[in-house]
Amino acid sequence: MNITLLESPAWKDYELLDSGNGLKLERFGSYRFARPEVQAIWKPALPEAAWRDVHGVFQPTSEESGGHWDLRRTVPEQWKMNYPLTSSLTPLRGASPGPSPAGRGGLQFWVMTTPGRHVGVFPEVAAHWDWFSG
Repeated sequence: MNITLLESPAWKDYELLDSGNGLKLERFGSYRFARPEVQAIWKPALPEAAWRDVHGVFQPTSEESGGHWDLRRTVPEQWKMNYPLTSSLTPLRGASPGPSPAGRGGLQFWVMTTPGRHVGVFPEVAAHWDWFSG
């Protein structure tokens, strides 16, 4: 069996910084967040200071939404992110639903903290966006 690792090295607006102890430390644009990740059962690689230096932490609770955001620094209600498609095709303008084109060969979308732990985009599927676009 061959395992294929799908990566998106050209995507500069997102970065998985670290993971462990049931959390993942991520950067979405200029904002850093710590969110739950049940599969991160190992110890984090970065020091605790890196985990404290975040804009927000999602706190799981018994609330209907599963928890709430503890915003520790100013975060706009929404912010724009870009994903540079690596395929040779450019998505059709005006296509919806979904991300809108961001110039030649890219996607542009809005992200925001939501009542759940999500921000409106799932970075783990980014490599598939290139495949979808041709």
